[in-house]
Amino acid sequence: MDFFKQSAIDMPPAASENLSVSAARNRITGCCQALGRAVDERLSADKILLHFHDPLIRIRKVLIGVENQGAIVSFTVSSAVKLPAKQAPAAVLGHLLLRNGEQSAVWRISIGDDDQVSFVLGYRVPAAALAPSLFKMLCENMVKEVHVFDAKMHEAGLI
Repeated sequence: MDFFKQSAIDMPPAASENLSVSAARNRITGCCQALGRAVDERLSADKILLHFHDPLIRIRKVLIGVENQGAIVSFTVSSAVKLPAKQAPAAVLGHLLLRNGEQSAVWRISIGDDDQVSFVLGYRVPAAALAPSLFKMLCENMVKEVHVFDAKMHEAGLI
């Protein structure tokens, strides 16, 4: 078996089922309703934003979207930090790589056309496995993780 490909045999039965795009959307909406959360912004039929209070930047947004024809739901939280690429401290990059090994969510670093480095935390889950408790845990833990990163960057004078 290919180490990097997980077969349906290795996954829990609910997670191995592929949902249609509309069923995946309904799963997201159902989780929001079960948790008493309203959708704060609808970017498209397949992407929503939930707003969370953040003492550092006021509103921290969680982007939730349907991918792979309904098979995957992605969660994305962006850091408020943007730095010129040449000024990104190596210690910060090393810290994020270490955090990737310590948690399920993954930090991504990208350089935009404006030569600015941005930092984004992401997590992807099989849509069929998405339940309100997992939905809530992902949103809260990711918002907290990005807030802690931004607070450290603020202390260092980088925000």
